[in-house]
Amino acid sequence: MHLPRTPDEITVEWLVWAMKRGPAHLNPDHDAIVDVQTKLLSRQGAYGQIARLQIERKSESSRGPRTLIAKLSSTNEEMRCREATRAAYEREVRFYSELAPTIEVPVPQCHFADIEPATGWHIVLLEDLSPAQTAVEALTPAQAQEAVEIIAQLHVHWWRSRRLSQIKWIPMRPLPPDNQLEQGHRAYWSKFQDRIKDIDGTVREIGDQLGPRIGTLLRHLYRPETLTIIHGDLSIGNLLYRENGTPSLQIVDWQLIAKGPGVWDVAWLLSQHVEPRDRRAIEHHLLERYVEIVAASGIPDYSIDGAIRDYRVSILARFRTVITSIVALPFSAETKAGIVSKTFPRICEALVDNDCLGQLHKMPR
Repeated sequence: MHLPRTPDEITVEWLVWAMKRGPAHLNPDHDAIVDVQTKLLSRQGAYGQIARLQIERKSESSRGPRTLIAKLSSTNEEMRCREATRAAYEREVRFYSELAPTIEVPVPQCHFADIEPATGWHIVLLEDLSPAQTAVEALTPAQAQEAVEIIAQLHVHWWRSRRLSQIKWIPMRPLPPDNQLEQGHRAYWSKFQDRIKDIDGTVREIGDQLGPRIGTLLRHLYRPETLTIIHGDLSIGNLLYRENGTPSLQIVDWQLIAKGPGVWDVAWLLSQHVEPRDRRAIEHHLLERYVEIVAASGIPDYSIDGAIRDYRVSILARFRTVITSIVALPFSAETKAGIVSKTFPRICEALVDNDCLGQLHKMPR
């Protein structure tokens, strides 16, 4: 049976077929489904469609969820057919099918996940975590600390693990030649400055000097001794908090799961999704806490000085990604507006506060 392209194509017949192929331990009454209604969520993903399914069953005693969240491929052909987008769909399908059951990170229960690699169409059916919600504008210090402590558990599970190389569907991307990285950055940076006029002088200098050092920055980050599995998109919209849950945090959206340095996730979270005044108050403490968790896992040689250096380099690398996102990726106008109005100003302050220009000067050209 082919995978639905849109929420409207999720029928009772298809849902029964899919649920029968989901995890056996859920053991719901598949054939008790008599109706399904779908509605797109107000907040859509940058890479695809997100809908809530309302499921009617034969009786109140019928086992199984009454609501589910469905994630589907983008209807934008340009986005869906990008090689990177299709790879992201496959990673999330395989994360829920293969990795999620093995890690101690709170994620929604997956009821079905599949992809048609040739076409890029995919669907993932997930536990509906409502009334859990994302933070409205920014994470509080307590929420940020919980997120750092939880994601650290994923990192230490795979840090220096021999099994890391066996996960072929999370590849290590080969780095292009340095001159190609520099040329790409210069082109994107020029177009970015045409769109964003009000840029801090220090940040503009970082953008001007970043190109020749991108290869060095990335080789520093992806050195073998710090590689693990990272979430790769630890954004405010992917952190759902429940008022009375234990744990209160659930982490969603695993499309950008990658092999990389764990501090990348920490830098992404703090530099983009915590208000600068709160970030300044907590970032050193949270880096110390992160190093403590890593040391407790049996990796004693990752120092706070090393973590701070990796944190600064990660912010620089993330700054480059933000520029690319605005200029080159086929995101919606709403998504790009959010990056410009919230993400970019916060990461600019993080660059200045952490003397990332000084860190950049220490990296050879």
